[in-house]
Amino acid sequence: MSETVRWLVSLPEAVQWLLAALPLAGVATVLVLLLRRWPVSLLPPRRQRAVPWNGYSIVAVAILYELVPPFAAGLLADSGLLTWCYGPEFLTALRDRVGGEATLVAKARFGAWAMALALPFTVAAIVGFLHLKNDARPYQMGLTRHRLGRNLLLGFLAWLVVMPFVLAFNGLVDYVYKVWLNGPSQPHMLEILARSNPWAIDWFAIFFTAVVAAPVAEELLFRGVILPWAAERAEHGDFLMFWSGMIAFFFRIEDIRAAVEGRDWSALALELQPVGFVALMTVGYLALRARTQTPGAGAIYATALLFGCIHANVWPTPIALFILAVALGWLALRTQSLTAPIFLHALFNATACFGLMFGQNEPAKGNDDTAAARRPSVVSTLTPVPGSQLPRRR
Repeated sequence: MSETVRWLVSLPEAVQWLLAALPLAGVATVLVLLLRRWPVSLLPPRRQRAVPWNGYSIVAVAILYELVPPFAAGLLADSGLLTWCYGPEFLTALRDRVGGEATLVAKARFGAWAMALALPFTVAAIVGFLHLKNDARPYQMGLTRHRLGRNLLLGFLAWLVVMPFVLAFNGLVDYVYKVWLNGPSQPHMLEILARSNPWAIDWFAIFFTAVVAAPVAEELLFRGVILPWAAERAEHGDFLMFWSGMIAFFFRIEDIRAAVEGRDWSALALELQPVGFVALMTVGYLALRARTQTPGAGAIYATALLFGCIHANVWPTPIALFILAVALGWLALRTQSLTAPIFLHALFNATACFGLMFGQNEPAKGNDDTAAARRPSVVSTLTPVPGSQLPRRR
């Protein structure tokens, strides 16, 4: 290993991410300056479609979104596919209640494949329900090929612009969280799988889940269904802010209860950080709501916070994900299409997956929490699926 590589590896993680982000920022700046001279506008005229679904439909769709992955997991368990891929010892490790390393890896494999299998069922359930219940059309959810090429280019440019900020900010937050607050490492299921000497088929599951399944399913729910509804009235954004706080609390309820029962107040303070984050962001939401005349900006803000809170099981990742979600929401609302948000989301997750892949060969620096081969936290842009709620390493 050259001296330059050794020096880079020895830098704090926040500085590493900042150095990785600078080239992307430079390329984005050049492209934006060049596109200012382009005679064809990338953005369509401003408009907002009226959506036929209401709050009750939103709740029903959210319930379907949570029910489909367990259904897909049941199909996967009954199919015998994973036993055929990984051998008969896979089911033994998956059912082990002790929770050893083999069990963690088996659950991570099962969770990744379950989410991949759930994708077509999730899309069909959401689109089919809204069509039957509210006579909604796919284009009203952003599922349209209109301006496909321009929207793909918009998603790529947005990735070049947003990714450096998210990388640098996430590295800074992660560094402060571990060094100043001594926060525990909370690995995502894909990190557990990627750090377990994965097979080639595991890498396929990781990339398909992160780059295809998660962007399509999450963008359809958050930017295709929830965001257009929230942009109709300011009160809808208030509803999303309330549920962001509830989700942030209930995602950590087990750890909060354990900290209270053990009278471990420092642990309780750490577990309540997602709730505190929502409370702090509520101040910004109220200020934005008071200064804007239309509910669009508040809808983007509230939907972005809700998107971050469903990833509260891998705290403090939601802090940086809020920036990404704001960009995703602006693209969806501005273009009235999910093409650009899905492409940006996919590129974002692909970058994190490549960080996972190439990080496996880097030498460790000390312990597991401070190793250079540690995953980029921004990989955790996946909602919980069966098997992803794993015991956290302390």
